[in-house]
Formats: sequence, structure tokens, C-alpha cells
Amino acid sequence: MNPLLIILIAASLLIAFVLLKPVWKNHKRKKVIKTPFPKAWREILRKNVPYFYGMPADLQLQLKEHIQIFLDEKAFFGFEGVEIDDEIRVTVAAQ
Repeated sequence: MNPLLIILIAASLLIAFVLLKPVWKNHKRKKVIKTPFPKAWREILRKNVPYFYGMPADLQLQLKEHIQIFLDEKAFFGFEGVEIDDEIRVTVAAQ
């Protein structure tokens, strides 16, 4: 195979990746936001993030969407035997 052809194919794939990655990420985030916010997570917010219910409704919705995206994209790891559950994850995400 021609080395120039290999370089062109590699460059094309790299350009496609760079251009399409944000589109894919945005698509995935929209899909995550469409899933209902779990009732158990609302209870965690009520318990651990008291200022949440003092916020205007539109800001509450924005924060819930950010929480869903954050939890979908980030991994949590416990240290020295600490088990990471939804209470920890949602509380951290809300901060």
C-alpha cells in the first residue's frame, strides 16, 4: 500500500474523530438528560443539599441535568475500603 495513502487515511480518521467527538458527546448528553431524574436522588438532594429546594425551579432543573451528566461521565472510586454509593455520588455532583 502506498505510504501517502496510509498517511491520508490516518489524517482523515483523525480529523473525523476531532470533528465528530463533540457531536457524539452532545448527543449522548441529550439522551442522558431525557431520562427521568430518580426519586431516590431527589431525596438525597433534600437530605444533603438543603439549598437545592430554595433555588428557583429553572435553576433546580438545570442543576439536576448537570448532576445527571456529571454522574454519567465521571467515575468514583472509594479509598481505604470506602464504598461509593448514590448518596455520595449525588451529593458530590450537586456541589
